[in-house]
Amino acid sequence: MADFALLLFEFMKTGLFAVGGGYATLPYLYDMAVRFDWFTLDDLTNFIAVSEVTPGPIGINMATFAGYLAHGVIGGVGASLALVFLPTLLILLLLRFMPDVTENTLMRRVFYGLIPAACGLIFVSALYLLKNALLSFETTSVTLLGIALLALLLFLSFRFRLSPFWLLLIGGVYGLIFL
Repeated sequence: MADFALLLFEFMKTGLFAVGGGYATLPYLYDMAVRFDWFTLDDLTNFIAVSEVTPGPIGINMATFAGYLAHGVIGGVGASLALVFLPTLLILLLLRFMPDVTENTLMRRVFYGLIPAACGLIFVSALYLLKNALLSFETTSVTLLGIALLALLLFLSFRFRLSPFWLLLIGGVYGLIFL
């Protein structure tokens, strides 16, 4: 039970401080993967991939998957609700006591100041993902073929303005055949 309360606390903290959208939650999820045995860094990479194709906000989807791995269905629901609870409460309080938030000079400055923080969180997320991808890189013929295909697709897309549809189709066929 204490572990579940810790999961809720971690996701409430993430929801409160992950300013900038779903990708801003990644440094917090990375920290959870390192500190707790709820999920691994490889799981985190899978969260991102699945959250991209699952309907709904990416951050909430990742919280659901992380909570599910940690404590099953109740963990998934709890982590999702914990992620949105404090920001929702904060917004409701702001709207209650400051109905003209967008007209308030102090609040505009606060929101403007959050832009660098959001950019920083997303940049750190990209670094974590790059580090994880490079450290788990295995040189196999399939991986080398995938890298060659990526280079070819990048060349074709820039040289001939290939439609993203064809790029996704080719990548999907490669994944079905080799992965």
